[in-house]
Amino acid sequence: MIWLVKVTESGQITIPAELRRKHNMKTGDQVMWTEDEQGRIVVKPKRRSASGLDGISSLRPGVVADDDFGNIIAEAMEENAARIVADMNDECGKAVQ
Repeated sequence: MIWLVKVTESGQITIPAELRRKHNMKTGDQVMWTEDEQGRIVVKPKRRSASGLDGISSLRPGVVADDDFGNIIAEAMEENAARIVADMNDECGKAVQ
């Protein structure tokens, strides 16, 4: 689908409501503007990082708050998988791969 928007005198545009809903964009969220190899402007919502979650939950020791939230989740899942394998090894008395 194509949306046509106007640029105001001060350079502002309005992101169409349908796109804001689809990408869960809220007031204050940021968008990234880039230009591809063909000179086209690409606009993407900036995903929330762990630093934006202050007060919601505490981060694990050693985790930097500006890490991408998805990377933090992936790291936690890997650690959980390693813990499960270690527990299985303890229970079975042999190495589980």
